[in-house]
Amino acid sequence: MKFKFAAIVVILFIFFSMASAQNHDSNFGLQYIQNKPWARVNDTVKIVGLFNNTQNYNISAKLNVEIYYNGELLNILSSDELEIKSNSEANLTTYFKPQFSGVYQIKAHAVYDKKVTQTKESELTVLDPEAVPMATTELIVMLIGVSVLITVLHLVFNRQNKEEPRKIRRYPH
Repeated sequence: MKFKFAAIVVILFIFFSMASAQNHDSNFGLQYIQNKPWARVNDTVKIVGLFNNTQNYNISAKLNVEIYYNGELLNILSSDELEIKSNSEANLTTYFKPQFSGVYQIKAHAVYDKKVTQTKESELTVLDPEAVPMATTELIVMLIGVSVLITVLHLVFNRQNKEEPRKIRRYPH
């Protein structure tokens, strides 16, 4: 009786181990989404999701993207459906054109074989078209400051190192 019980436990363990290994491959599915971190109003922003197919058969997948602005769902986008070959990866791509300045939240998942992957998230900061990015302004101010400092140091060191011209003394013969 104990032998039968132990055998059943071992068989169930092997069965569930194999089933979970096939269905929970951590490298399978949507790996991440990627977009540039900032854009201007009316720029076209490319959103890419990397899908990894570790299965032994080809699958068809597409990227579904939700765009949120101020916590409200603003837009729903989808990529074209792609066939992803067995044991390969593909970029699922869609595009978005922001209409307002501010911070957008991007949430995406992939749909394949009537299944849905985990959601991946990203952010996009959109600037007013007239605004100059702060980093550019800071860089210009810093370059002007360094130029002024170098000029002042050059003038100070040149003046200190300048010796009066030597007078040539002629000695009578």
